Amino acid sequence: LLTNKYIKEQCARELEEDKYFMGILRNLLKIQGPSVSLTFQGIVSVDVVLCYPCHEWPSVANKWKVRSRISNWPSENLITASIDEGVLLVPVGSKSNANIDNCFEWRLSFSLVEKLLIHSFNHCQLLCYALLKIVLKEIIDSVHIFHKVLCSYFIKTVLFWVMEELSVSYWRPENLMHCFSFCIQRLQYFITCNYIPNYLNKKKVIYIIM
Repeated sequence: LLTNKYIKEQCARELEEDKYFMGILRNLLKIQGPSVSLTFQGIVSVDVVLCYPCHEWPSVANKWKVRSRISNWPSENLITASIDEGVLLVPVGSKSNANIDNCFEWRLSFSLVEKLLIHSFNHCQLLCYALLKIVLKEIIDSVHIFHKVLCSYFIKTVLFWVMEELSVSYWRPENLMHCFSFCIQRLQYFITCNYIPNYLNKKKVIYIIM
């Protein structure tokens, strides 16, 4: 009952048994790992991930709560709110040498915390985030530079790290291109090092396989 495989199979079985639901959306649904994507005309409009809430803050992210930050972002109030929000348990494990999920592993998702952090952005920070995503989708992905290795999650992670270094007062519309350039340089540095440190759990590394 604790295996991620059992949970995913149960989810898929319940979807299959809902004849009305599947009759309407069978050709639009795509089940991939723990997520179900609803696609219409080649555009993914809905991405649903099976998960369970966990209101106890994981010890692997304890250092995030207390580490020193040059910019004093996120604020103490935002950190407290993030901890209260908790994390999500997603039924997916790391890949073994045989490229098979470890069935007894579950992924810790900090998506609720990341959502709170993004909602704290000022106008300039939101514009910078949008510009970075446009560059990823319209330039990097379109010319297949990294064969879709880079994703929006990496872009978001880079922006979080940069925001810890640049003072909040610097994020003004007149400095937008400077902030954007700083993010691109940091992304380039991470790519050169061949890894992106996880924002909430610095010990865990997001590797880029080229």
